[in-house]
Amino acid sequence: MICGQQRQGESRRCGEGGGRLGKAQAERDRLQKNHEGLQRLIKQQAATQDELAANDLALTKAQAEVTRLAAAKQEFDRSVKLDADQAALHVQQIENEVAAFDERCGKGESPRRRMEHCTRCQ
Repeated sequence: MICGQQRQGESRRCGEGGGRLGKAQAERDRLQKNHEGLQRLIKQQAATQDELAANDLALTKAQAEVTRLAAAKQEFDRSVKLDADQAALHVQQIENEVAAFDERCGKGESPRRRMEHCTRCQ
């Protein structure tokens, strides 16, 4: 199980990751618009194929970064759900242990009396 400090650190990293993903998507979208604009400018002979190629290379890198960050976010979300499910299972196990204890040691009695009774039963 992950301690509170580790979980806080992961949450902070997830928040940063979400920001990075948004920035990467914005950069990719900007480069896509540049690509379209450069294609129009090439037809008007106002831009070069080299400018288009440089933009396309940056666009490919930006798309790869978006894909990488989206996968990391998806993995983090999966991990958080798994941790939550594991915690719920742990709570259920403890509740079952308490119910079994109550059944063995007398539910209506005071906690001190129940402990004395259970100590004698063991």
